[in-house]
Amino acid sequence: MPAVILTLVILTASLLQATTVRPTQEHPELSELRLNQIQVIGTHNSYKRAIQPELFEIMLAHNEDAASWDYAHPPISEQLDLGVRNLELDVYNDPNGGHYRRPLGHIILKGVGVQPLPFNVDGVMDAPGFKVMHDCNFDYRSHEPSFERTLGQMRDWSRANFGHLPIFVTMNLKGGGSPAPGGIDPVEWDITAMRELDRVLVEMLGADRLITPDIVRRGFSTLREAIEGESWPTVNELRGRFMFIVDHGGSIRDLYVDGNETMAGRPMFTSGPAGSPYGVFHVINDPDRDQARIARLVEAGHIVRTRADAGTHEMRTNDHSRFEAAKTSGAQAITTDYPTSDTRHNAEYRVVFEDGTYARVNPVSGGL
Repeated sequence: MPAVILTLVILTASLLQATTVRPTQEHPELSELRLNQIQVIGTHNSYKRAIQPELFEIMLAHNEDAASWDYAHPPISEQLDLGVRNLELDVYNDPNGGHYRRPLGHIILKGVGVQPLPFNVDGVMDAPGFKVMHDCNFDYRSHEPSFERTLGQMRDWSRANFGHLPIFVTMNLKGGGSPAPGGIDPVEWDITAMRELDRVLVEMLGADRLITPDIVRRGFSTLREAIEGESWPTVNELRGRFMFIVDHGGSIRDLYVDGNETMAGRPMFTSGPAGSPYGVFHVINDPDRDQARIARLVEAGHIVRTRADAGTHEMRTNDHSRFEAAKTSGAQAITTDYPTSDTRHNAEYRVVFEDGTYARVNPVSGGL
C-alpha cells in the first residue's frame, strides 16, 4: 500500500475513533450514590440578563427594592460548562404569540428618549410558544426568550457532554397581573397549557434525557413509597438526564397534577406537598429558618432545593452564613445568583464548594 494512502487510512481511523470516544464521566466518586445522596450548586433565574442600565436607574429611583434584581448570568451552556447542576426557568404562557412583545419597560424608555436594547430579535416574541423571562414588564431580558430554543441549547450541551451528572431544573410558571398601569397581564395557565408544556419538553429534550416520575416510581404504586422504600436510582443510572420540577403549590400544582397522583406519564415532578403520594421534591428557600425541616425531609429520602442567597443581600455584605446553613441542611440543590463573582459590587462573594467544584457527596444523606 502506498505510503500516502496508508497515512490517510490511519488518519481516518484515528478521526473515527476520536468521534466515538465518550467523555470521561464527571465526579466518578458520586457514581454509585443515589440521586438524593449528592449535593449540587445551581443558579437562580438561570436565563437572566441584566436589566438595561437606563431602565434600572428609573426603577431604582421609584423603588429601592429594585436592587434585588441587579444581577445577571452568562448563557446557560456556559454555566453548565462551569459545573452548575441546577437551573431555574421562569416560563410564561403565550399560545397565540405576540402577547409580550411590548414590555412596559420599553414604553418607559422610549418615553424618556432612550432607545431600548434589542428584544424581539428575529421576531421570537411574535411567535406562538412559551417564553422565558423573569418579569414580562421590567426584567424581561433573557439570553434566550424562547422556551423551545432554551431546551434545545440544553439538549445540545448534554449531547456534547455525555455522562454529565443529573441536572435539576425548577420551573416557575408565571401569572398574575401587571404591577403598574399600562403593563402586560400574563396569560394564565390552564390544562391545555400544562399538557402543551409537557409535550414541548419531551419533544425538545427527548424522553431519554428526562428523569421522569415513572423512572423513579418503578414497581411501586406511588413516588413516595418508592423513595422511602427502595430509594432513588443511582447517579450512574441517571447520567445525561434532566429532572424538571414544577415549583408551585396550590392551584398551579393542582392544575399540573390534574388528579393524577401517581404522576404516570408526566415528564415533570412538583414541589411537595410532603404528605402527598407524589410530593418527593420540595422547594424550601430559607435554609436558616427551615434548616431542621429540610434535614428531616432529606433524612426521610426526599430531595430539597434551597437558596444560598436572595435579593443580592448576601453578596453586598459578603455573608456566606446562609450558604453554610444550606450545605449543613443536606438540601441536595442549592441555588445562587453568584456561581462566579460580580466584580461590579463585590469580587469576593462567590458560592462554590470548598474544593472549587459545584457537586459533592451530601453531608446528611450521603453517609459522611
